[in-house]
Amino acid sequence: MIVSVVWKTPKENWVKLNCDGSTLGNLGPAGARCVLGDAIGDLIFAMACPIPFASNLIIWQEFLVAFYGLRL
Repeated sequence: MIVSVVWKTPKENWVKLNCDGSTLGNLGPAGARCVLGDAIGDLIFAMACPIPFASNLIIWQEFLVAFYGLRL
């Protein structure tokens, strides 16, 4: 199945923070990333965090990157 994914800009004078995390296997290396964009689609900030060891059932890596993105 093919699914089209499109990033939509936020409302005027707003920013949007998109976060995601993933693991390579269950109980393996992981990572999390976030992107902050403005209302005209310009990139404000992006970051990625490697995580040496995590489970694909643990969502803390997504929480961690969302926390840092919101803190910025």
